Amino acid sequence: CNRTEEDLLLEVCPEQIECLSEGVEFEIEVEGPQNWVTDNTADWIDISREQSSALVKISEAKGADRQNRIMFSSGSQRAYLYIRQSGAHIFSINTTEIKAGYKGGSWTVAVECHEPWTVSCESGWVVTDITEASSPQEVTVEIAESHEKEEREARLHFSCNGKTLTVRIIQDPGPYIALE
Repeated sequence: CNRTEEDLLLEVCPEQIECLSEGVEFEIEVEGPQNWVTDNTADWIDISREQSSALVKISEAKGADRQNRIMFSSGSQRAYLYIRQSGAHIFSINTTEIKAGYKGGSWTVAVECHEPWTVSCESGWVVTDITEASSPQEVTVEIAESHEKEEREARLHFSCNGKTLTVRIIQDPGPYIALE
């Protein structure tokens, strides 16, 4: 058989990688001509040559799901590797309670989330500067002055993908003078 390296069919195995958000390494078999190159431009994927294979390093995903297609080529031949990685799905807030004096005021709640999320409150005396976002944000919470005789309470609800985180707001009663 007088086959040259150019006559060999370029193939990668496996052709698809699916992984979780943690960083991971895979060895990919590259069959055919060994003068192959890749077109990888994703900064979260590193590919190095290992004789007749490629070592694929995928970094930890700290945000949303991501995917990429990497083309291996040798001359006019092409083979593709498809990579899909689940995102970290981080959803957190930096506090679970706000204690306000009767005069009210302004507070900030930091939201860590890389997917669409919302914030709502059932009480009219608590207002936020935003009601939705798709990235980490600081939400300004304005609490109105209290004229109530008793301590009052409200809840801010932060929701993302069916998960809800709550901030309990407690406000002191307003100044009260008993009339005889």
